[in-house]
Amino acid sequence: MSLASDLKNKRFDKRLVDWNLKNNVITQAEYDQMMSSLSDETDNATTVELSNMEEHAVVENNDIEVVSNDGGFLQ
Repeated sequence: MSLASDLKNKRFDKRLVDWNLKNNVITQAEYDQMMSSLSDETDNATTVELSNMEEHAVVENNDIEVVSNDGGFLQ
């Protein structure tokens, strides 16, 4: 598959949609139509609860660091 066909297939990819709208690759109407055509999959979702985590993530300025509960950085 070529890069051009890959990009065409990913016009509505969440990672690219803002760029595609800004650069007129897709229109807002096309995006809205695609979003409204998606089915509601809420009933298929699974809730996951985490407890007693020994680590947590800290996000600052788009940088993610994993921190242990004692405050030490694990990255």
